[in-house]
Formats: sequence, C-alpha cells, structure tokens
Amino acid sequence: MTVTAADLTEAVAAMPVGLPADVVHVVPEIPLSATYRPTVSALRAAGVPKASRNAWHLDPDTGEYKRLTASARAHLGGTPD
Repeated sequence: MTVTAADLTEAVAAMPVGLPADVVHVVPEIPLSATYRPTVSALRAAGVPKASRNAWHLDPDTGEYKRLTASARAHLGGTPD
C-alpha cells in the first residue's frame, strides 16, 4: 500500500479539531503496551524519522503534509542524515 501526502492531509482534515501530528511515519509495526496503545518510550527513543518516502511533516503555513526531506528534518530537530 502506498500512502501519499494528499492521503495524509485528507485523513487529518477529517479528524476532530485539535492538534494534528507534526510528523507522520509509516512503519510495518509499532511497539504496543499491554492495553494496545503505542509505547511512548519506544517512540521517543526512535526520535524524528529519517527523510524517506514513508515520512511526512505538517507544513504549518499551508496545513498540508509534505514529504519529510533532510532539510525539513533538520529544522524539526533531527540530526542531518
């Protein structure tokens, strides 16, 4: 399955009003707690994902998701690739 930036923007637009995710990273699996919620410590340890075709960031000026590039990642606080 391929997820596009337009798919993410459309999906988040349909969510209730709130704070959308700054970064979206599609992965094959994610560590879950005993109650099936994402394990926060594992997410924090992973940090900002590397620039790839499976990672996007929210552009605050447009409210749309864009591919996470190396420069966008550096701006978000990730280390350069």
